[in-house]
Amino acid sequence: MKTVFCAVVLCILLGAGCGKNMRNQEERWRSGWTDAHSFRVRAVGAIPGTARSGGNARHAAVEMAKKIVTENFTAARCSVVSAEADQYRRIRADVVREFSKVINNGTIVSEQRSSGNIYTITYEVHSDRLREKVLRTIPR
Repeated sequence: MKTVFCAVVLCILLGAGCGKNMRNQEERWRSGWTDAHSFRVRAVGAIPGTARSGGNARHAAVEMAKKIVTENFTAARCSVVSAEADQYRRIRADVVREFSKVINNGTIVSEQRSSGNIYTITYEVHSDRLREKVLRTIPR
């Protein structure tokens, strides 16, 4: 059970920082901690089958970015407390409760619209001492 949990956490962490274009230096800084107060992720949004879905695709990219940030924060906190798989839901709920305002108030740092109404965005969340808050352990 613990092996499965570790594999899931590893996939989440690698999924946010890897990709076809993530190998070059310009892209690398866009995902992960930019400093002790800011965290950035790249996300893609698309709504297939509609001709005028540009706004919806952008919204979908923002919602995906929020989910990626939430999962990254959850995985980081799980690794700090060496959580078992059955604790993941509780820790995720704690992360959502503690950081939902910060995550929802994030900003789009860059965006690119490609053919087919596909949006790729870089989304940043910022708060004082954010990394410290995410990585601290909460006694239960």
